[in-house]
Amino acid sequence: MRGYGEQNEDVRVEKIDVNTVYILGAGASHDLNFRIGNLDAGYGTYTYKDFLVEGPLSSGYFYYFNQILKTVKENVPLCASITVSDKLLAYICKKYGITKDELFESKELSQKVNIENLYIDIEIAIDEMELERGGDPNDLSLLQDPQFIDLFVLHNDLKSYIFDTLSFIGYYCISKFHHIFAEHITNSNANVISFNWDTLLDEAMVNTKRWSYETGYGFEFEKVLYKTGKDSESATKLEATNIILKPHGSINWYSDRHKEKLYLIVPVELRLRGGTFGQLRSCESIGNDNHVFTYIIPPGKKRKQFPFVWEHMKDILQKADKIISIGFSFNSNDSHVKDEFETICFKKDVAVEIINPDGSELLSIYEQVFKTKKIVVKNLSFADYCNSLAACIKV
Repeated sequence: MRGYGEQNEDVRVEKIDVNTVYILGAGASHDLNFRIGNLDAGYGTYTYKDFLVEGPLSSGYFYYFNQILKTVKENVPLCASITVSDKLLAYICKKYGITKDELFESKELSQKVNIENLYIDIEIAIDEMELERGGDPNDLSLLQDPQFIDLFVLHNDLKSYIFDTLSFIGYYCISKFHHIFAEHITNSNANVISFNWDTLLDEAMVNTKRWSYETGYGFEFEKVLYKTGKDSESATKLEATNIILKPHGSINWYSDRHKEKLYLIVPVELRLRGGTFGQLRSCESIGNDNHVFTYIIPPGKKRKQFPFVWEHMKDILQKADKIISIGFSFNSNDSHVKDEFETICFKKDVAVEIINPDGSELLSIYEQVFKTKKIVVKNLSFADYCNSLAACIKV
């Protein structure tokens, strides 16, 4: 049986003649038709099971991921276990007046907790304590304060949980809709700006055999490492013609402790996955007792990192004839993106499309940001949009 990422080489979509840029937000990782792959090492066989699931959104994140976790555990022997630390769980339950069962099992009540706002609130509390001590985060009295230590631990626990959940999804689940979208992108002149940390699209792009992790992000890494242990010097590197820019980082991007160098870790290819072997970790060894750490940028004061990515983003947006935004709403936690966009000189005749179930509600903010009335709204989910693209695929 073929997986979604194992299509014939003849699969093609019609070329796009205009210079098109896609902007992806959380809505592009929500409507998911997953195919779980399961390797039986004893027999050397790979089997698949299909299921529909809602990908995690900021509000209700703990509920959404718990549903994915339960489904995967029912279908994959020896899969990884993802948990919320006791300290973080107690903090959330007290802060939002919610029980553990409600947080994980009730969609409605779990939506009281917005994971981005939670992260920002903890960050603000840390900042306030630093200011009370003169603004020096290295103040020894601060570092010995139990309350400050608790907040710092909560901050790290939440970031680790976000990473672990996205790594879990990316490792065990193959996204049908992202495969359709990747076929569309790699057979067009389109580039992508993704504000998502997950690698669902990245992996689908790799599986088209026309894009690579090593050359597809628009910049060169200090070093590329492979979870299979492959030597980077001997690896065949495919030159990508489409770029995925990720201004908020990606779960497969890593840095040293001082955030001076960026490393890329290439996941284990699909056919070799089984159990927990090869799953991306938040801390990875690069040899000689050296380690690198995941470099994703959560919401908050330090949101704008990777200046070279932001500059590249501005450049391709200024040259774009058409901009298609999927699942990106310019919400209150994206104010830095809105500010950045307002400095971009878009083409006067740039065409903009909004792909979003609530697209009509976003029209005014898009007119303001893109400085145009030439905006088409399609009240579609990512799944609906990909199904419409599938009609153009030629096999």
